[in-house]
Amino acid sequence: MSYRQSGVGPSEIGRKVGRDKYDAAAYCNLSLKKLIEFNLVEKLPEGKYRPVEKEKD
Repeated sequence: MSYRQSGVGPSEIGRKVGRDKYDAAAYCNLSLKKLIEFNLVEKLPEGKYRPVEKEKD
């Protein structure tokens, strides 16, 4: 059985990599946009992000 995770927000990502709560989201936003451009991350409707599932060969 496969399930899809609900995703994480840019603030949560930023705090996990050591940024404080005031600049955590800003720290990640440009990187997230680039990851979306390369189809590595998808943006969910609630403003969260998750990795794109790759097809297995």
